[in-house]
Amino acid sequence: MLVNNAGISGPRSLLAEDMAAIRQTYETNVFAPLALVRAFAPLLAANGGGAVVDIHSVMSWLAWPGAYSSSKAAFWGVTNSLRLELDGQGTQVLGAHFAYVDTPMIAELKDVDKSAPDDIVRRVLDALEAGASEVFADEATESVRAGLAGLTTGRLGWSGTS
Repeated sequence: MLVNNAGISGPRSLLAEDMAAIRQTYETNVFAPLALVRAFAPLLAANGGGAVVDIHSVMSWLAWPGAYSSSKAAFWGVTNSLRLELDGQGTQVLGAHFAYVDTPMIAELKDVDKSAPDDIVRRVLDALEAGASEVFADEATESVRAGLAGLTTGRLGWSGTS
């Protein structure tokens, strides 16, 4: 199993911040996990397929100023494409989405609900065992995803109920 869990929050503006810092966010949050999958895919195939777990964020689906949410959206797209490409070798690709987890990355956030890391790990492992392609590992993420799935109108004019 390969777990892509690295991530950085990055610059808070795509317009005002240094492009090198924005690129570094994409390197860490998108291209590094892709490079790891490319490196480990042959080994996974040689050992019966295995699994890739890509750690996403509820921000994969929500736009927010800066590099983080757009890089997580890009990573989600990469995960979906890799799932199709690795299916033939029997490699399960699981996208794990969640909001706040009690980790050093968000330690300074005091007024938000945080999931315990062991709860997230349990949900991810349960999803792997069930053969799932995605897991929404906390209530906040389940709520956001359900809201997106039930979208009936919007600025893009798309209707999920037609």
